Amino acid sequence: MKIIVGLNLLAVVSGILRNDEGCVSISGNFKACRESQTITRVMSEGFSSYLIFPLDSDTTIGANAFTNANLSVLRLNFPYPGKEKITPTLTLTFLPHSFSGMSELTNLTVTHANINFNCDNPFAGLLSLQSLEIMNSNLTEVPTEMLKSLPNLEELSLERNQIREIQPHDLAPFKRLRILNLSFNEMRNIAPGTFDGLDGLRVLDLSFNVFTAVPGLLKGLTQLEILRISKSFDHHGFQSFIFQDVPNLRKLQMGYNNLTALAPGIFDSIMSLRKLSLYGNQIRNIPTGIFERLRSLKEISIADNDLETIEPGAFGDLNLDGLILSLNRVSKIIQSDTFKGLTARRLSLNKCKISRIEPKAFGGLRVTQMLDLSENDLTDVGVEDFSGLTVEDLDLSQNPIETIAQNAFKNTVLQRLGLYGTPVKNRVDKNSWGIDSSVEIMK
Repeated sequence: MKIIVGLNLLAVVSGILRNDEGCVSISGNFKACRESQTITRVMSEGFSSYLIFPLDSDTTIGANAFTNANLSVLRLNFPYPGKEKITPTLTLTFLPHSFSGMSELTNLTVTHANINFNCDNPFAGLLSLQSLEIMNSNLTEVPTEMLKSLPNLEELSLERNQIREIQPHDLAPFKRLRILNLSFNEMRNIAPGTFDGLDGLRVLDLSFNVFTAVPGLLKGLTQLEILRISKSFDHHGFQSFIFQDVPNLRKLQMGYNNLTALAPGIFDSIMSLRKLSLYGNQIRNIPTGIFERLRSLKEISIADNDLETIEPGAFGDLNLDGLILSLNRVSKIIQSDTFKGLTARRLSLNKCKISRIEPKAFGGLRVTQMLDLSENDLTDVGVEDFSGLTVEDLDLSQNPIETIAQNAFKNTVLQRLGLYGTPVKNRVDKNSWGIDSSVEIMK
């Protein structure tokens, strides 16, 4: 008897159901009853309408199981399989009336389960459902016929499944969709016109697939604001013509697409763009003119590339919140007037293998918060390296700087100078370096 009581107490504390345990408390505000592998009843013991339901064995959701729970949000979470077992090993079975009586449910999430729909539509009757996430559940296609019964669906995530293609008829019924996530699938074919008719779609994530960029790929998405296409394309690679159908794009993520160059006019179709991420590509040069038509840009990331050269004036007279050029792997010299005309709240060039700065390389640059040059290969600071720079914080930390020239900062406006981890930090001479006495040295 003591052993049985101890096991029941452990189940209550952990909140995870096991076979033949009857009713136990879960998530603090609910009680769930189970017969063998079937959840028979879930009841509210408080005022919460949000239930995270952890499950750790094969489970069937019985008919009318949640009728008395008064839920608006339900998350059915199975354990993450782990790196060695990417695909789920546990099964979740739905019966025809598993969700009957859940007229107030607006958000439903299922993660890490092999789903058995039992040849029926368990979603029928969820007329208030607005958000559905079925993640890592071995789906091989969009379950269009079942989802047609959700007239108010606005957010759909089928992330980390095994969907191999989508055709126009797969998404045609979902006219109210605002957010669609199809990332981390195995899509090799997205038919032209697949998204035509989804006039309300604002966010689309196609990252980590292997499809071909074809004309008309994004046709119909004239109001799309956020597009994520990192590591998305097959051996034919990214093609800029796909942007012609998304003129109102505000945020674009296209990392890990093996880009080696920025071709002239690549972004000219998306002049409303505010945030651009090119993280993790193989770009070696930033030429002038690439961003000159993007007058709304506020953030650019070209981090973790092979950036070797930045043509002077490449960023024109942009006014940015952030320009992130960190973690570029090729040794480089920052040329004179590279950033002339640019205004940025933060400019990050840390870990870029910068070995030398040409005179007035930062002349005409205005950084309202921080210029981060930490963890580079600078051995000295020349008399005009930072001439003409206006900045609040200049961080030269973790560089092997041995010398700073006399009057090196005479024509530099700054409030703080970072010298952590530099050999010169113990030989600070503000007067000799041309630094105002009010400037704080961070060492």
